[in-house]
Amino acid sequence: MSKKPNILLITSDAHRAECYGFETPSIRTPHIDALSRQGSRFSTCMSVNAMCQAARASILTGLNPLSNGVYDNGVDLSDEMASTGFAEVLGKAGYFTGFVGKAHFESRRTFMPTGSPGNLDFPSRYDDDWAGPYKGFQRVRLAVNGHLMHPPGKAPIGQHYERWFYRDGNGDEKLRLHKTRLEPDIGAALAWNSALPPVWHTSSWTGDKAIELIKDSDDQPFCLWVSFPDPHPPFDCPSPWSTMHHPDEVRLPPNLNSSLDGKPWWHKKAAEYPTRIYDDERVPDDKNKAGLTRLAPSSETEIRYSLANYYGEIALLDHNIGRILAVLDEQGSLENTYIIVTADHGFMMGDHGWYMQNPISYEGLNRVALVASGPNIVPGAIIDEPVSSVDICPTILGWAGCTPDGDSDGLCLNTLLTGDAETRDFAYSEWDLDATRYCLGKEVELRVARTPTHKLALDLLSGDGELYDLENDPDETVNLFSDKAYTSVRDELTDMIRSKKRTDSKRYKAARVGYY
Repeated sequence: MSKKPNILLITSDAHRAECYGFETPSIRTPHIDALSRQGSRFSTCMSVNAMCQAARASILTGLNPLSNGVYDNGVDLSDEMASTGFAEVLGKAGYFTGFVGKAHFESRRTFMPTGSPGNLDFPSRYDDDWAGPYKGFQRVRLAVNGHLMHPPGKAPIGQHYERWFYRDGNGDEKLRLHKTRLEPDIGAALAWNSALPPVWHTSSWTGDKAIELIKDSDDQPFCLWVSFPDPHPPFDCPSPWSTMHHPDEVRLPPNLNSSLDGKPWWHKKAAEYPTRIYDDERVPDDKNKAGLTRLAPSSETEIRYSLANYYGEIALLDHNIGRILAVLDEQGSLENTYIIVTADHGFMMGDHGWYMQNPISYEGLNRVALVASGPNIVPGAIIDEPVSSVDICPTILGWAGCTPDGDSDGLCLNTLLTGDAETRDFAYSEWDLDATRYCLGKEVELRVARTPTHKLALDLLSGDGELYDLENDPDETVNLFSDKAYTSVRDELTDMIRSKKRTDSKRYKAARVGYY
């Protein structure tokens, strides 16, 4: 290629790996499905962490959470660490670099003002003209509270989406429409058919701003991260997307009413978590406490309704991905563009009786989709080698002919994507939890090793864990951690986890500055 390739990274938030048309045909993602046919997809990609901030920091830097310091939500990615990420490296190599949507490299809700663009609770020092640089990206358009979990703050609180939301003077009316629950409404927690028109939805805004930045790149090769805030809760899908998937026809997650028997101690402790999930008048008190952590057996109807809206939000963001691809095609640059579609992490949605994110390591939360298309990538391939979201940074740099600026915990995926022989032993994730997290009462150092056939989740401090034979038990129902017949498998995966352990001098945990 005479010109450096463009690079487009598209992420969604809390997006389960099977919730695409290529794994579940009833889910409407035609544009992402087309990319999977034109390129390749990984069947076994694991998020390096189950929380937004840690996962996103690792995608940017190619470093595991305890290498870049962001081990959980409430911990900010430092500018120093961000400068080693792919955005800064590519900017120095002549790329136009941009970010659109939900960044969440920094805490939105903090104990004290941080002065950062992502700090939601305190007035911003950034005026309407500010557009970067930020975390290595030259140009940004940020949605600080992109899920509309809470009303977007009025200027000077918030950033580009929040200010755009109110700029025409109709922000309060938009909020009223967003809260309006269209029929049919069954009173499900965090799920309703919203009256907010799609044009004001964050997915539409993210698509619009991505198109603007692509056009702003002129003749310069670009690297753009487009970060859709959905399908993260609330599942407030606008019409007509909210009616595309009928609740009676959605596929329920496995083990909806499974018990905690045989599970490690932190599962049982987290199930007692009593804290309110959202302080929001849209969510009745009886739907806003532990019931959103563990589900009651009578919750199937609500889960179906929530899933129908969840799928609708996925279809809406796929629609906007199609709009972005159409612009690239019109410009004649699509054939010279590498595209990755993935998510920061999954979500439980009733899987194994859990609703929200929790310190658990089931496939519904850990596994994410990873689709890649572009020059020389094998079309239609499904790659079963276990990989991780920490591999995205070195892969992007490899496509641009660059190398990481410093150490990297990830590996470039390009040899796998071009059909060359390569094997991977396991994918890995890590999450350190404070004693106050989910009211656990003591710290947890959760580590996960996932091979094509087995998965081990281990707490390094207590030694407790869970082991699943994914070939014979894909729904992860029987914990084999203490089964003597699987001792050798458990020991092998434990060695894999131990191989990732850093010395104290290299283990880095940044200070907590905000809420979880």
